[in-house]
Amino acid sequence: MFFNSFILLFFGAVIPCPKGYFSLNSIDCHSLLKCNEIKSLSLGDLVGFGAVKQIYKSSWNGFSVAVIFVNNVEYLNDFHHGLNLLIDLNPSKYVPILIGYCKENHVYVTKYYPLGSLIGFSNYVPENILENLKYRFKLCLNYIEIINYIHSLKDVPLVMCDTNTLNKTLEQYLLDDDKIILNDIDALTPVKSGGIICGKREITGHFAAPEQRWSYKERSFNHSLMKHYDEKTDIWKIPHVCSHLLGDAKAAVSVKFHLFPINKKCLQNDSFSRPRASEVLLYYKSIYNDIFIKDEL
Repeated sequence: MFFNSFILLFFGAVIPCPKGYFSLNSIDCHSLLKCNEIKSLSLGDLVGFGAVKQIYKSSWNGFSVAVIFVNNVEYLNDFHHGLNLLIDLNPSKYVPILIGYCKENHVYVTKYYPLGSLIGFSNYVPENILENLKYRFKLCLNYIEIINYIHSLKDVPLVMCDTNTLNKTLEQYLLDDDKIILNDIDALTPVKSGGIICGKREITGHFAAPEQRWSYKERSFNHSLMKHYDEKTDIWKIPHVCSHLLGDAKAAVSVKFHLFPINKKCLQNDSFSRPRASEVLLYYKSIYNDIFIKDEL
């Protein structure tokens, strides 16, 4: 079922489709595909494979789509947790466009994002020095916007649990033209009263927040003795991720100098002393505007 009354162009802004619909051309809204429609899709190449999911490229009405199956029944709960979150969060500019799902067959369909994960962003940066830095900084802003988005949901904040290393974090995002969106939302965990613990294995390395690491060096790791924590673990990682995205060019080093005050707050060992994502975003945006927007005026 198509209709276009909900996609309106107003001074260049696109009003998204309502709940239960999607658009791949910013003109027409189509109701989410059902089981029989998904079953009729022809599967192409295997483009993604992990513990929880396997992803195949396919085509629907001339558009490339991704068909996502559960890969291991042991992770069925994780698969459906991710699917239910995707259903709840759509439509949103921060998550993949959901095209349809069939819970009984453990499969769903999203838009296909050919540029891949954020881990390969350097393949697409402009050559011009200023445009290069601008592109990198915008990716950084977009990353913080997504963190702010998942921390600001009306029910409870969500935490990026599957982000214990830099590369693992970059894999959680997809490149979508000149911006990024959340990729793997299976490990997004709601912060309920009392906090959370991400997984049952020991988390090591300085990329992870201090409260996520085992603090009793004289004892062997014991999950039951771990203290609970909250969304401030994501804040700790912002300076590390954005430093990588900005790169090491001379101009980037100057930008990092201006970001030092807010990054220092993000890296406080005491999680309660770290700023909220909204505060970090405002600070980063102010530096971006000082560098790029004022030059354009």
